[in-house]
Parts: sequence; C-alpha cells; structure tokens
Amino acid sequence: MAAWKASDLGRQVAHTLADSYVSIAARSGGAAAEPAADRKSAKYDQLVQSGRLFQPIAAETLGPLNESTILFFTELGHKIAPVSGDS
Repeated sequence: MAAWKASDLGRQVAHTLADSYVSIAARSGGAAAEPAADRKSAKYDQLVQSGRLFQPIAAETLGPLNESTILFFTELGHKIAPVSGDS
C-alpha cells in the first residue's frame, strides 16, 4: 500500500439537493450522508484490513452528519472534556 497523508483522505459531502440524493434525503435527515460514508469506507477498506482504524466523516450540505460520525464526535468529546476541563 502506498504511503498516505491525512489530507489525502479528503472530505465527503453529500449535496442533498442533487438529483442523485434528493429522494434519499427526503426520507430523513442524514440519509444522504450514510451512502457517502459507505463509499468512503469502501475506498479506504485497505487501511482497515491492515489493522488501522478508519472513521469516515460524511456531512450533508444542509447540515446532517452520518450516524457513525455523530457517535465518533460524541465519544471524542467525552474523552477530551476531562483533559480540557470542559464539561
């Protein structure tokens, strides 16, 4: 596997008003971010297979994040709060 930098991972933003997303986005907030996160996970599956952790972060243009991103940021916040003094 080739070396990579964090900047190579890019960002995944689902434009909820695009024809390819509008029907799925109409079902619920965050629905368009889920397939975007799935595509990002598939693209970097080789990292996971090599034992590395990978968390896709996908957002929609109108705000919602995919479910695993919400959980990741929640857990990260819980771990950072005691160290930073915030609660």
